[in-house]
Amino acid sequence: MKKLLITLIAGFLYCSFANAQVNANSGKGPTFQTQRFLKINFVAKDSVNLLLDDEFNMIEDDCAQVTRYARLNMPQRKYSGRIKDVSRLDHSLVITDGTYSADGLKDGYFITHYLNGQLQAKGNFKNNQYDGKWEMYYDDGKPSYFLKPTAKT
Repeated sequence: MKKLLITLIAGFLYCSFANAQVNANSGKGPTFQTQRFLKINFVAKDSVNLLLDDEFNMIEDDCAQVTRYARLNMPQRKYSGRIKDVSRLDHSLVITDGTYSADGLKDGYFITHYLNGQLQAKGNFKNNQYDGKWEMYYDDGKPSYFLKPTAKT
């Protein structure tokens, strides 16, 4: 009787382990999803501080590299007015500085820097489109390319 019980328990454990291996290798079976906690820090009625990664995607506090200070129309999910992105490691380093129209479109002068402080780009937007001369740079500070305004006929 004791041998039968031990054999049954050993068989159950073996089957459970083998099934877990098959499920793990096939992508089936129990999966555990990590809960993400992305928060929007409201400073005033429509002013927010957003935590972003180096590609300007919202991210958890402990992984954020950039803080965006902006006015945000939550129902429409659109920025308006001035935005300013600042490095979380060096608060004196402004990563992005620019303006959005009331319609949520980039409008006016924008300047961006890499996280290492090097100039990335500068120029004007009009209705979310490049407008006039733009200067683009590599992260080592060397010029990448320049966009010049085209003559209108």
